Amino acid sequence: MGDARFYARTGPHTLEVIATVAKGTAPAIEKAFSGVAPLQSAGPDQVSFLDNRRYAVALEKTMAGAVIVHPNMLDRVPATTIPITTTAVYEAWARVAALFHPAPPPCPGVHASAVIAETALVDPSAEIGPYVVIEADAEIGSGCRVGPFVSIGRGW
Repeated sequence: MGDARFYARTGPHTLEVIATVAKGTAPAIEKAFSGVAPLQSAGPDQVSFLDNRRYAVALEKTMAGAVIVHPNMLDRVPATTIPITTTAVYEAWARVAALFHPAPPPCPGVHASAVIAETALVDPSAEIGPYVVIEADAEIGSGCRVGPFVSIGRGW
């Protein structure tokens, strides 16, 4: 998942690290994983997830090395797949996917075409993209990224 030409990659990551990032629980097994993928295409060195019972058959057939699931789906996880259990599966999946494919850090600065009100507060570490409009009394915090053509209303 995630073409390396467009998405940064990290890893491999251990099961322990992945479970911690997911805020889930997993068996104490020493194994590392190289990435994330959908249930249908994940291999033994990849992590996947399931949070919709409609795809339970895909879970039962997955070749994923680990899968993030709700505790009530444990009985559907194949014996060859390590379960990472959590009650917040989508949130766990988002954190694990970000572990393997982190967002690039912001590039501090304000694009020349951005329009920023005099009373707006923009932290120097923020990235303000082209054609951004930031209205009066708005506040942009440390490390924020405001993408192209975004408008931030008054006082936000």
